[in-house]
Amino acid sequence: MAERDADGDVARHRVDRRGVGIGAVLAWSVTGGMSTLLYGVGAADPLTFAFVASLLGAVSAVAGAIPAVRAAGVDPMRALRDH
Repeated sequence: MAERDADGDVARHRVDRRGVGIGAVLAWSVTGGMSTLLYGVGAADPLTFAFVASLLGAVSAVAGAIPAVRAAGVDPMRALRDH
């Protein structure tokens, strides 16, 4: 469950945005070492960075949606009784 802070905002989203920003900075910083492994793509190609970030976001959204949809179909009283 997401936690709310004093303003009523969901705190988890801020943490996620910070993580994306830190990850992008770290990824950008290691491109120098990775440039020898790449063929046909620049080490700091913004289109590739955007594509990979979008792909990872889509995968994480699907990974979160699948159990959420399954859990939404369960009767809460039955789940508590079976537990």
